[in-house]
Amino acid sequence: MPSSERTAAHSASVSGANRCAPSNSILLTGPIASTLFNKSLPVIAGMIAMMLFNLVDAWFVSRLGTAELAAVSFTFPVSFAAISLAIGLGIGTSAVVGRRLGRGEVETVRRRATDAFLLSLLVGIIVSVAGLMTVSPLFTALGADQTLMPHIHAYMGVWYFGAAFVIAPRVLNSVLRAQGNTLIPGLLMGAAALLNALLDPLLIFGLGPVPGLGVSGAALATVISWGVMTLGLFAQRDLKALIDLRGLTFPALMASWTELGKLRCQRPLPAYSRPLPWPW
Repeated sequence: MPSSERTAAHSASVSGANRCAPSNSILLTGPIASTLFNKSLPVIAGMIAMMLFNLVDAWFVSRLGTAELAAVSFTFPVSFAAISLAIGLGIGTSAVVGRRLGRGEVETVRRRATDAFLLSLLVGIIVSVAGLMTVSPLFTALGADQTLMPHIHAYMGVWYFGAAFVIAPRVLNSVLRAQGNTLIPGLLMGAAALLNALLDPLLIFGLGPVPGLGVSGAALATVISWGVMTLGLFAQRDLKALIDLRGLTFPALMASWTELGKLRCQRPLPAYSRPLPWPW
């Protein structure tokens, strides 16, 4: 390769590395205690905001009646299980991206980040299909009686269709956190929780030309909020620099998913769900 081409290639690599580097050098040079506090605080605030999703939903749904509230309460373990799976994917993604960034493997980082996002979409589709096919037997096994089943179908029928929007943002958040950017994910999680709180009364009870959808409106508010958050994440320059569908091949995709799966299985999920083994 001519020297001019080598120089150009090196410059492109350095430029890409700079774009994918952690958001500031304090991760490497700052005091440990203050850095941990500053980076953890947005994550804690964001997680609190996420817990408010179901609390806000339950508060508004309770205005519809005790049957509706009981039905939505039955959905919490199932939605938490899907969220636990998303958290596990996010932990593996953060570990893989962080390690590769530390080694300066910019192209591999792009591949792993992109493939992790694609995996989250695939998992979301699987959750949607499997969930829609098993609503009645699953919730009957959980103890729901037939008087609650119409409300459960109304809620989960919408929620399952938006499962990918619930799972994918947690993986995208992890890509940003691996770069040292915890503020943007925290702010977007807070914004999503606020949007959900604003949409809940509008979609549950209706207003003007907007019809009241009951428990379906609560699920729709959640899905819309997560969808808006996903769009907000894609608007971030650091993330756009990493998500790249060019050069996608099946062997590379499987290599990425295998690495993500190995790291995921080494880390337990939250207490309300057990980690599932990967098939490869």
